[in-house]
Amino acid sequence: MNHNRELELAFAETFQKQRPWVNQVSRFHSTALNQGITRYVRESAWITQGGIFGYDQHELVNRKVVHARRVDGYLIYHRGAKPSPWLAEARANRSAAIALGTARLLENVPEGANHVSVCRLLVALPGCVDWLAELEERVHADGQAYLRRAQALVDASDDPAAAKHALLGLAMPELIASVNIDPETRRVYALLPAGQAAFVFPRPRVIPLVQELLKEYAAQAEDLGGSVHYTKLGSETWEYSARQSTAALTTFTKTVGNALFENYLGSPDWQQRLLQKVGAARDLDSTVFNEVVVRNPRWASMPQPKPKTPAKPSQPIPPRAPGTDVRLLDLSEHYNAALTETWHRGGMSNNTLRDLPRGVHALGGTSFDVRGIVQLSGRGALQQLDVEFPKKVTGISAGLRADKLHFLHGCGWQSPNGTAIGKYVIHYANGQMRTIPIIYGTHLQDWWRDTAGTNLHVAWSGPNHSASDGSDISIYKMAWPNPLPNL
Repeated sequence: MNHNRELELAFAETFQKQRPWVNQVSRFHSTALNQGITRYVRESAWITQGGIFGYDQHELVNRKVVHARRVDGYLIYHRGAKPSPWLAEARANRSAAIALGTARLLENVPEGANHVSVCRLLVALPGCVDWLAELEERVHADGQAYLRRAQALVDASDDPAAAKHALLGLAMPELIASVNIDPETRRVYALLPAGQAAFVFPRPRVIPLVQELLKEYAAQAEDLGGSVHYTKLGSETWEYSARQSTAALTTFTKTVGNALFENYLGSPDWQQRLLQKVGAARDLDSTVFNEVVVRNPRWASMPQPKPKTPAKPSQPIPPRAPGTDVRLLDLSEHYNAALTETWHRGGMSNNTLRDLPRGVHALGGTSFDVRGIVQLSGRGALQQLDVEFPKKVTGISAGLRADKLHFLHGCGWQSPNGTAIGKYVIHYANGQMRTIPIIYGTHLQDWWRDTAGTNLHVAWSGPNHSASDGSDISIYKMAWPNPLPNL
């Protein structure tokens, strides 16, 4: 290699009388180790002809290290940077068997061929996936071991600041982008380095699912497919041929395709099952960014969403008018948005209920005291908005007997008709409870949706100031007969 380099430089000098600023040098070293093992080192070095910082030359070295041992005339080698003691255990006996897929390819090679090359990529796929499964298992084990240590630190401290300080001293694995603490349960969990998307760890392993899809193909892989290339020299001819078998590709497509359809994609239920197998609770729930305690410095440059701000009215809520009928329940303590504000902050602008009459008005045939909004969180709000709404509102006082309850409500975002998207829980003086499910498409729907063709009880409709198509927005009324009117 060095001789060839000198010839190259000599040729270059025939038209340019100047040596290059950087020269390439090849080196070879061998070192005898124990038990007949030899370490061979090949170096390719780039050497400058001039230096800076007070040096005369600089050198960039690339090294390939091989450990080898001769067994029965064969050189058994292992690439790596450390000695390989397992080579000492290598035995001379070898199997003469050739994989059936390779044998079939070699049947295409004529007598007298002087060079033969066999390439079989797909046969290695199951083995590569098995290797990835081992890697995934190791990475998950490292992450879970870290979380166990982190949980122990949190459990040992009642002071959140002290717990955070202790976590800062715990080296994080590469897998983890941040450590989070659930404020209700004090459970420690982590986020993966996925930027604005929330993917929670611990989570299910994915590669075993791929192994299952490959199971039928893996059982046949050694016998199928590949390509063979050969050359054959004659006295006056030179022959080159390449043959390709598509059996591995067609079998792979058929077996994996069928397994994918039969196990996961053949029906909505199967698709949901797939999502459950690969997903973790609170994946894509942006509120997890509010629970970040410590970020991994390795991923500090990766942007994460800003923590959501708790919902509260940004504009004044009108006071309840004196003398308002007590049967119109007072929600003043529970309003978290005003009718005149875009309370879905982070969504569309000018998205309000400013045209809905405020104060005591008959809507849908029933009087309501309308002054503000009690908004709860949902999947759409969690993923898209900058503000955090409560998951539930409790302590709405009634203190009255009633034959019937009337609810004035609506919702943002859509769900399939028949989906229970929430509930009202009724408490009685004797401790009994009743639950009223809120069913999308039966009791309400997305306040932006057209009400034509529905059987919903529309209490009010008005102009949509966020839409350019002149459509309306609507809210709905639901009546519930009280089964215990005397309580």
